[in-house]
Amino acid sequence: MHTSFLHTQLLLRQRVFVRADLNVPIAENGTIKNDKRLKSMLPTIKHIQKRGGKVIIGSHIGQPSGGNLEHHLSTRNLVSWFEQEGFVVDFESDMLAAQPKTYENQERIMLLENLRFFVGEREYSMPFADLLANLADLYVNDAFGTMHRNDTSVSLLPRLFLPQNRGWGLLVEEELSHLEPLHVAPQQPLMLVLGGAKAADKIPLMTNFLLHHAPQAILLGGKLAFPFLAAQGKNLGASQPSTEEITLAKQVLDNLRSTKLILPIDFVVTNDVITDIGAQSIDLFANHLTNAKTIFLNGTMGINDTPADSQGTAGIINAIAQLHDCTKIVGGGDAVAAVETLGKANAMTFLSTGGGATLAYLASENPWQELPGLKALGPAA
Repeated sequence: MHTSFLHTQLLLRQRVFVRADLNVPIAENGTIKNDKRLKSMLPTIKHIQKRGGKVIIGSHIGQPSGGNLEHHLSTRNLVSWFEQEGFVVDFESDMLAAQPKTYENQERIMLLENLRFFVGEREYSMPFADLLANLADLYVNDAFGTMHRNDTSVSLLPRLFLPQNRGWGLLVEEELSHLEPLHVAPQQPLMLVLGGAKAADKIPLMTNFLLHHAPQAILLGGKLAFPFLAAQGKNLGASQPSTEEITLAKQVLDNLRSTKLILPIDFVVTNDVITDIGAQSIDLFANHLTNAKTIFLNGTMGINDTPADSQGTAGIINAIAQLHDCTKIVGGGDAVAAVETLGKANAMTFLSTGGGATLAYLASENPWQELPGLKALGPAA
C-alpha cells in the first residue's frame, strides 16, 4: 500500500504546492454546477494546514483554446467557494508576479489561475516548471485524474523537488488504496461491466485483465458492445461500428480463454439507432453478476441523454447495488454521475475520481512507470 508522505512530514512554515483537480463544471456566468471535486480535496488542504504548512493550489479547468483567458474557465470563479469553506484566499492571476508568502493565518491559501491559461502547462516546459517550483518547498499531487497526463505541473514540476520533498495527497492515497488491489489481486469471481462509446479506451483494460486475472465474465453495453456484436456477424444497421473497432474487438475475442463475454441480446432503438440495452439484456447481466466478489463498472449502457435511454444503466447499477459481500468499484465520470443520480453511492465500495486515469492505471503493466504523474513522484524520477 502506497502511503502519502504527508503522514510523516512536519510542515511548519513549509510552502506546499498542491496540484489539485479543480476541473469542475462551471456555467458561463461563473456558477459552479457541481462541487464534488472541490470537496474531495479538502482533507489534503486541511491536513497540510494542521501540520503547519502553507498551501499553494494549482489546477486546470477545462480545455482553454490556445491558452486563451476564458472567463468561465478561470479558477477565480472558485474563490467564493473556498471563502465559504472558511479559507482566506490570495488569488494569483500572474505567475510572474506571484511571490512565496508566509502566513500567520492558517486558513489562508494561495490559489493560482487556471494553469492551462499558460501555454507552458501543455508543452512540458522547463521555464514554466521553474516558475511554479520557485513558489514552494514541497510538491503534492492530489489530482489522480491527471496522472495519465503529461502536463508540466503533473509530470515535470515534481522532478524539480528532491524525492523526500514530493509525494501524493490524501485523495490520491485513497484512490490507490482501492485501485491497487483491483489491479494486483482482485478477489474472484471478478467481473468487468463496461459501457460507453470508445472501444479503443477500454480494450487495453480488458486485455490486461484477461492476461493477468482471468475475469469470470466481461459484460459489455453501450456502443462498446457494437464491434463485438459485429465481429460475431451481427448486423447493427445504422449503429454498425468501424472496421478498426471490429479489428480491436477480434483481438479481445481471441484472448478470452475461460472468460465469458456477455453481450446484449435486445435493444432500445430510436430512429433506427441503438440507444440502450433492452429489458432482457438487463436481466441477463443482473443474473451473471449475482455471484461476483469483485465488480468494476465503467461507462453507461445507453446514451443516457433521456429517461428512455437510461434504463439499462439504471437497471445494472441497481442490480450491483443490491449485491452483498462484494467489492464494487465505479470509475469514469458518466458511470459515477449515474450512480450518484440514482442515490446508490453508499451502496458502492468506491467511486473513483479518475476517469481516463483510472482506465490507464488498470490497463498498465506497471502504473508507476507508465503513468507520467505517478512516475514523476517515484524515487528514481
